[in-house]
Amino acid sequence: LARIELSGVRVDTENLGRISIEFEERLDALRSRIHEQAEESFNLNSVVDLQNVLYEKFKLHERFKVKPKKIKLGNGMSTDEETLDRIPAILADAVQAVLG
Repeated sequence: LARIELSGVRVDTENLGRISIEFEERLDALRSRIHEQAEESFNLNSVVDLQNVLYEKFKLHERFKVKPKKIKLGNGMSTDEETLDRIPAILADAVQAVLG
């Protein structure tokens, strides 16, 4: 480990650049799919926007009988991974893929 720290590691920047572009394209496709399903454009990084789409518009918590954890933002219903994992909907899957 010390030898690696002293000498460094070689990085294939050209390949890394291709991978970066590929992942960005995949993320763009997922974002588009989410916005298409929601029939509106919204900020996927906003807890409040996600709450509005998932719980107010689609009522996924009611549809799949999931009780989201309570939080202090927006409508008070969590959009964390544990909660979304319990909602077997394509929108939730896509949201989780984008948010990582």
